[in-house]
Amino acid sequence: LENISPSDSASLLLWGMTLADSYLEQGQKEKAIKSYDRVLDTHPDYRFALLNRALLNYESGNTEAAVEDLDHQLKNDPTDNTALYSRATIYVKDNQLDKAQKDISVLESTTTQKQKVVPLKRDYTKKMNTEIKNKKAAEKQLQQNPNNLPALNALSESCIRIGDYQTA
Repeated sequence: LENISPSDSASLLLWGMTLADSYLEQGQKEKAIKSYDRVLDTHPDYRFALLNRALLNYESGNTEAAVEDLDHQLKNDPTDNTALYSRATIYVKDNQLDKAQKDISVLESTTTQKQKVVPLKRDYTKKMNTEIKNKKAAEKQLQQNPNNLPALNALSESCIRIGDYQTA
């Protein structure tokens, strides 16, 4: 399949998606991403390529690119709960809890997604509680010593994670 040059955009779409699937079966994620890149060069709004590339980018540690693809898909279709759930999951795992909360709230309001959101919300709540506890501990240390740099750093990081940018 690698040596085929599709002659039209429909053939390129089928070829690129099939080639990406083949690479995935062989465990060649980078080549699969490149196949999705080619598909998206011609069909920039193709949902399956955007979602698949987002997942592969996230698995490869490229969170920013993954979120960009999910954002793009959500601009195309704001009701795409798969893209929204995927982005919320990335935000929770990446400790971007303020952003995760917004996506989780939207997902909770859709009746079809409530059961799927329960474990994600549990992870979010656990991480949020940890960050609030860390913030309070840092504030307590700073009351005792306002020049405590590690406490200032801990306070700043916790505030960023929970979305308290003014304090951070």
